[in-house]
Amino acid sequence: MDLTALKPLQTHQSIDSVKALFEKYQDDAYMLSRIHNYLCFQLPTTMDNIKKNYDERQERIAGLTAEQDGFIERFLNTYRYFYVSATEKFVFYNGKQYTIVLEDSILHHILTTITHEKQLMDWKQRTKVYIMKRIKDTSLCKSVPESETIQTVLGYLNTLFETRQDAKYFLTILGDNILKKQHDLVHFIPAKAKAFLREVANISQLLFGTNAVYTFKHKYHDHEYTQCRVVNCMDSIETESIWGNILRNVSIDMLCVACHYSIRYGSSDDYIANFSHSDTLEQSVFYLKNNSQSQMVERFMEEYLQIDHSESASAAASTTPPTSTFFSAAMGNGTRQISWKNIQYVWRVFLKKQRLPAIIFQQDLKRIFVEKMAKFYREDTDMFVGVSSRYMPAIRAFLSFWDNMMVYDETGEYEVEELCMLYKKWALTNLPKNTPGVSLNEPQMVDLIAYYIPTAEIERSKYVYRYCCKSWDKTLDIQSALEQMRECVRDTNISVYDSYVWYCKYYSTLCGEKHPIVSKSYFEKYVEDNIGIHGDESKYLSREWLLLVDERLDPGTA
Repeated sequence: MDLTALKPLQTHQSIDSVKALFEKYQDDAYMLSRIHNYLCFQLPTTMDNIKKNYDERQERIAGLTAEQDGFIERFLNTYRYFYVSATEKFVFYNGKQYTIVLEDSILHHILTTITHEKQLMDWKQRTKVYIMKRIKDTSLCKSVPESETIQTVLGYLNTLFETRQDAKYFLTILGDNILKKQHDLVHFIPAKAKAFLREVANISQLLFGTNAVYTFKHKYHDHEYTQCRVVNCMDSIETESIWGNILRNVSIDMLCVACHYSIRYGSSDDYIANFSHSDTLEQSVFYLKNNSQSQMVERFMEEYLQIDHSESASAAASTTPPTSTFFSAAMGNGTRQISWKNIQYVWRVFLKKQRLPAIIFQQDLKRIFVEKMAKFYREDTDMFVGVSSRYMPAIRAFLSFWDNMMVYDETGEYEVEELCMLYKKWALTNLPKNTPGVSLNEPQMVDLIAYYIPTAEIERSKYVYRYCCKSWDKTLDIQSALEQMRECVRDTNISVYDSYVWYCKYYSTLCGEKHPIVSKSYFEKYVEDNIGIHGDESKYLSREWLLLVDERLDPGTA
């Protein structure tokens, strides 16, 4: 009701009420006297007191309200609490790091702070309710981290990404996913990041109720190239001890910085296009978006294949018989050739250097190659004549080494580093001196084994199982050395560590420093499986095995 209309109405009602009282008691002198005394002498004083109390109460309320407003602002500015409605979680930020806190802890903090300041004791519960409402209206997704927090997160991520721009791009993708900005994009990242991303997904699900990595993919499944992006990372992202340390220390900080970057830059695509200031990164991220299948194959042919466009090479493609061995460097008439199988391997090398998954299905890839190099292709042998690659010498050398030196053995176990060493020694002996293009590093060795030797088992790109090298039988080496040690050392309490030291000295003395030495872990595993050990903290060789030499010399000895 309008107040301007209410006041006259109240006045009339009050006057009518007094008139009614006089009319009611017009014949009662006593009651008329009482009404007169009340209206003239008591009511004014009562009304003055009521007005005074009301004014005092309003003044006190105004003071408390101002104090309350000031307290709430001071508290929320001093203690930055945030809320995630999807998971009903509270987070506290101290200006350096975000931590999850319980609601009871916040309530206790509010009440103890009010008690300490004392001014709002009468409004203690009311103030608590107001503050909690304000906190619940403060979304964690919209928090703004301090520079120190951002730099700490980027410092940790520098162990997983080559540049700060790569790390920022990764964070912005996480933020876009948490804020549910992009549903159509696909971010390809190497499979070695799978375990790390799985843990990030678990943390983001628990904190935000959202999967922060749902756009990341490791394999291509007929996605539209225009929606595909490429994310660069280092091999260290595969190492749990590295990414585990990051998540233990800054997992919540990382996700909060990710949300901040997503809001600050607009989106991950906007970051690359407008804020990264790196042409190299932009070309890498948008590689699939900016290239067709045909363009990628043409680039591969230009950079990774050596094609003889002369008429003699074209003629050879239709007349030359198939070669009988991988290791022959050329055809009988001097024309180079490469099999489709080997082209597929070199294509894998190309994809790996571009940090791409297998983005063209094999059937489509071969069709494109055959169309582009029709005059070089021999369908009966599945070979491209007049075509080679700078990677072919290493492929041929590796296959020759494997065919001649490696035999299938269920118990075989080598470190990739050891296989590289054995291959190098073999190449120095069996290949022409200074043969170019045949050296292999560990990643190349792993790739070649994975592609050409499917019966080999590879673990963590470090160990290769089920094959034994003819030039170095590791178990026989250990066995021979320990037999000599048992003959020379008459001690029934020899530690595994001391026996490994003896083994190393034995071969360095007998064969020189160039003789390969097994790792300590392999040695210990061999001893445990074949000789036996005793002892808990310090492991010792089996006494029964050490005493075998004495029994052989003197059957009567115990």
